[in-house]
Amino acid sequence: MKKAISLLLCIALVLALGACGSSDPETPVTNGPSSDPGTATDNPVEISVGHIYASSHAIGQAIELFAERVNELSNGTVKVVIYPGSQMGTESEILQQVDQGVLDMTVSGGGMYAGYVPAAAMFESLCMFTDGAQQAQIIDDMGGLDFFNEVMADSNFIAVGWMSGGSRNVLTSGVAVRTAEDFKGLNIRVPDNQVYVDIFDALGSNPTIVAWSDSYTAIQSGMVSAVEASTETLATANLQEVANYYTITGHVNVTNFCSMNKDKWNSMSEAQQNAVIEAMKEAGELERTLTEENEQVYRDMFVESGIEIIELSAEDITALQDAVSGIITATAESYGYADKVAELRSCLS
Repeated sequence: MKKAISLLLCIALVLALGACGSSDPETPVTNGPSSDPGTATDNPVEISVGHIYASSHAIGQAIELFAERVNELSNGTVKVVIYPGSQMGTESEILQQVDQGVLDMTVSGGGMYAGYVPAAAMFESLCMFTDGAQQAQIIDDMGGLDFFNEVMADSNFIAVGWMSGGSRNVLTSGVAVRTAEDFKGLNIRVPDNQVYVDIFDALGSNPTIVAWSDSYTAIQSGMVSAVEASTETLATANLQEVANYYTITGHVNVTNFCSMNKDKWNSMSEAQQNAVIEAMKEAGELERTLTEENEQVYRDMFVESGIEIIELSAEDITALQDAVSGIITATAESYGYADKVAELRSCLS
């Protein structure tokens, strides 16, 4: 009897040991976040990106690079699906979808986030009358990206990179803007962004909010006589087809923040987050290079289309700067960030 009991105990022990060394094929094995980029243990993630730019635009090309690189850097665990050219709606509608988690990511000018955190309006005026190198100093060297995330801390957005929208100028139909005085009474399309309304109010113009996708029709129909944007943005939307003059003002050098829905961001592993940041850094560098290279290309295209390029005199540029100079300070002061904005812009002096 004792031998029989011993034999049964041995059999039970062998079975127990075998069970410890096996796993249920129906139960997936999960692993926590890894600090190594691109580990195969990360759960697959799909990031949907919506934006208003044409695929041929520098921002459109940069987002495509982002999609390629983040997939490589994450060892295939992060896949990006892109919806360019306002496929998902206007810029405001796309931002709303990211806020709600319908989309995961977008690229939008700083001031557009003011609908969620009013203080974000500061970021649209932060780089007024600056060039690309000065903009990079403000955002990269002086900590502008971290400041954006500090301001947006209570929102559903987190910026993972930035791109330049290029310097914005004024394209007109039927009326030439040759001096600062010519802005008075000008009917001009502006985005749904208070900073642009304030700028052209200060210049004596009549700013009219129109969705970017409707800009072509607005100027073609005579609803407005002017549209302001970067050279590339205007050209890739074919607005040179319905205009006669292009006045170089450089009134705003736009900083486009590449933002993600915060819940989506937090659902990713540390390795995947690092891959997103690195891929977006590369994409941003490409976009800024393309924007700089394309500036003259698109100006030449304008000339070939019969557009007259107008360079304002130094006196007129100074007059424009003087007219709007208070906007930067007033905007920052109204949200209690005057000292921080002065610090960020200190590299310009």
